[in-house]
Amino acid sequence: MPSLSSLERACPPSRRRSCLACTKAKRRCDNTLPACVRCRRRGVECLYPVRQPDPSPAQQGQTATKSSTTSDGAYTFLPLQPCDLLLDTAEPPSCGSTASPFHSLSQAYVDTATVFDFVSHAHDVSIHDADKADHTDNVAGGQLSLIPAPPLPLSAPLAAADWNYVSRIIASHLGHAMDIIRDAPRLFVLENRLPWSHPRLYRDGMPRAMEDALSSCALYQAKNSVNTSVVLRTIDRRLHDLLAAPEPTSPLECIAKTQALLLYNIIGIFDTDINARATVENTQPLLRRAARRLLSFITFDALQDAPDEAALVLSAHAFWDSWVLMESARRTFLISLYFMHLYSVVVGSPLRTCDERKYLNRYWTISASLWHASCPLDFARAWRANRFFLARIGNFDQLLAEARAEDIDDFSRIFLSSLMGIDDFSRWMASRDPVEV
Repeated sequence: MPSLSSLERACPPSRRRSCLACTKAKRRCDNTLPACVRCRRRGVECLYPVRQPDPSPAQQGQTATKSSTTSDGAYTFLPLQPCDLLLDTAEPPSCGSTASPFHSLSQAYVDTATVFDFVSHAHDVSIHDADKADHTDNVAGGQLSLIPAPPLPLSAPLAAADWNYVSRIIASHLGHAMDIIRDAPRLFVLENRLPWSHPRLYRDGMPRAMEDALSSCALYQAKNSVNTSVVLRTIDRRLHDLLAAPEPTSPLECIAKTQALLLYNIIGIFDTDINARATVENTQPLLRRAARRLLSFITFDALQDAPDEAALVLSAHAFWDSWVLMESARRTFLISLYFMHLYSVVVGSPLRTCDERKYLNRYWTISASLWHASCPLDFARAWRANRFFLARIGNFDQLLAEARAEDIDDFSRIFLSSLMGIDDFSRWMASRDPVEV
C-alpha cells in the first residue's frame, strides 16, 4: 500500500492557499474541497484561510438569533470572510484559463462566500483604461500584470450530496434574484419595463431587436403543451435574426440588443426544453460581447453630467431623458454580467474570463423617487432633494445605513439578496420598514 505522503504528492497543488493543517505541518496541500487528501486521510479538520468550518445545528440556531450587524454597527453582508485570491500578487489568475473566480465552481464544494465574494474585491479601475490595459489591475498603488497561466484541471463531477449542498446555497442566496429574473419576460410584456430598463426608455420607438424580443416574450407567455414546438421554433428564428443583424451603432440600439440577448437567455435557462441549455451556451459569448460593446457608451458617474440647481429646472426634461438612457445602460450592463455569473454558478461550470470583475464595482442609482417620477418636475424635485443613493456592489455601507425599504427596487433586490442572503436581506428590509413583510 503506498504511503500517505506519496498519495498526497500525487495531487498537484492548485492556486488556492494551503489549509491550516498542511501549513502548520509544512506539507504539500492539494487544496481540494471540502477537505484536502492529507486532512481527510488523517481525520483532521481541514480549514482554509478564506472559509470557516460548517456550523453545527446548535451554532446555526445561535446564528439565526444574532443581529446582522457587527459590534461596531457596520453591516457584514458576506456570511464568511471575503476571499482575497482573485488578485493574488503572488499568483495572478489567468484570463485565458478556465479557472473560475469562484474558486473553480467545477470543484466538489461551493460555500456561501464562494458564490459572490469576488465582488467585494472588484478593483475600482477606470472603465476606459481597463479595456486598454490588456488585463492589468491596480494593486496597492502598483501595476500587476495578469500573466497567462496553464488552465487548472477540472475535478471530478459533483456527487449527489454535494449538489444538494449547492442547491441549498443557491436557495439561500440566489433564489430571490432568480425569481425576479425569471419574471422579466412577463413583466416586459405586461408593463413595458424591466428591472434594468426604465419604462420611458423606448418612449419614442423601440429598436427592431427589442420589438422581436417583446413579441417572443409574448409568445412564450402563451406557450402550452399544444403549441410548444411552434412557439420555441419561432423564438429561435427571431434569435437567429438578431444575431444576423448588423452591429448597433447608437447607445439605444446597443442597449436594445443587449437586453434582447438577455431576454432570450432568460427564456432559455428557465425553459424545460432539451435544446434550451444549448441555446444559452451558444449565446453566452454573444451576450458578453454585446455587454462589452455597451460599455463604450456608459458613464458610471451619475453626477458627472448633472446640471447645477439653477439650471436643473430649465433643463429638467433633457436631463431626465439623459438619466433614463444612462441608468438603463448601467443596469443592463451590470445585470448581463450578473446573469453570466449566475448561470455558471447554477450549472457548476467555470467562467472562461476573469476581466468582468473589474466592472462589478461600478455605480448605479437607487431611488424610488427618481425611478418612478411621472414628469420632469417630479424628477427635478427628487434630484434637488438628494433623494437617491449611488450604490455599488463593493460598498453598500451608506445604502444599508440610510436607505428605506421603499427605496429598494427589484434591480437592487437582486444584488442585495445575493450578497446578504435572502434571510438577512429580509430582516434588513423589515428593520428599515416595520410594515415590510
